[in-house]
Parts: sequence; structure tokens; C-alpha cells
Amino acid sequence: MKPRAALSIDVEFFSHLPAYRNSSGTTDRTAVGSGGIEFFFDVFSEFGGTGTFFIVSAIADTHDKYITTLAENHEIGSHTHTHRHLSELSQAERRKELKTSKRHLESVSGTEVNGFRAPSFDFTEDHFGLLGDIGYTYDSSVNPCRSIPGWYGGVYKTKRPVPAKKINTTAPRELIEVPIAVMPGLGLPLTGTWIRFFGIYYT
Repeated sequence: MKPRAALSIDVEFFSHLPAYRNSSGTTDRTAVGSGGIEFFFDVFSEFGGTGTFFIVSAIADTHDKYITTLAENHEIGSHTHTHRHLSELSQAERRKELKTSKRHLESVSGTEVNGFRAPSFDFTEDHFGLLGDIGYTYDSSVNPCRSIPGWYGGVYKTKRPVPAKKINTTAPRELIEVPIAVMPGLGLPLTGTWIRFFGIYYT
């Protein structure tokens, strides 16, 4: 049997990232990063692969074709509506981000959105309860990597899908947590930034 892998991709433009929001410069290019989406269209098509795309739903306001095209062959998940860090928001704002994103993506894609991933894997104590209330069935925000100063990690050890109650006892019983992958032994994340640092052989 051939080895299998679960591949997920976070879809956001550069304008959604903290580095952009906190910078002093400006640009009139509002879709920096869209070329990456088009690249994945081609790669997945060439190899007949499918994946889960966690999408910042505000992208649908100006580039709805990306969402409808992805939805033809891939799973659509939520990556919030605006890609703001959830811990920086009030509970009402967090709920709005999660709810708006799910509804917006479902409306544009014509598919059910069951999964969620928090920007920068940043979430709060009420996270799983909010997801359950809004109708998500799984989360993929837990990053079980080693502690990386100035980044994240060192909090969770779970490396395989588990009921979210194993992460937080107040989580809804039916909600599942699907943690992201980490490098065996080293415990470093298998995420885009680290792949760029170390190259494809690291992956």
C-alpha cells in the first residue's frame, strides 16, 4: 500500500497577516499571495491530489472564483473572516469571526464547512465551545511542536486526532481535534514557514 498523507493549506493574502497590519508602508496590491493559490490549482491537478484549504473568508469578497474552484475538488475549511489573532479579540468578536467565516464560505462554495484552523494557532479557553455552538465538527489549531521563543509551541503533546475534550475538558463531546504535523524527533513544525527555512527535504 502506498503511504498516505493529509495535506492542508492555509489561504490568506499578505494583507491579512500581522506583519502587514503592523508595518508602516502601504501597497495598492491587495491580493499579494494569490499566485500561490493558482500554483496549487496546477500542482493538485497534475498529481490528482486533494487537500483541505483553510480559507480567510474575506477573500471571497473580491476573489470568489478561488473558493468555487477549490470547492470542486477539495475540502473547504475556515481560517476566520479577517485572520486576526483570536486572543486579541473579545468573545463577541471571536464568535463573529468564526460564524461569519463559516456562513460566507458555505454560501460562496456551495459546500458545508466543518473544519477550522486559527490564525497562527492562536486560540483561547472558550475556543472549542464557540466552535461547537457555531456548528463546526473539527478543529485543526493545536500545534504540538516544541517551544519556539517568539513563535509558539511547548503547550500540547497530542499528535494524532482526538476528541477535543482531551485538549480541553469543557469542549463539546462530538468535536474532534486534528493537530498539525511536527517533525519526528526534532519536534519542529511542518508548516509553511519552516518548510521555507529548511527546504523540501525537511518535509
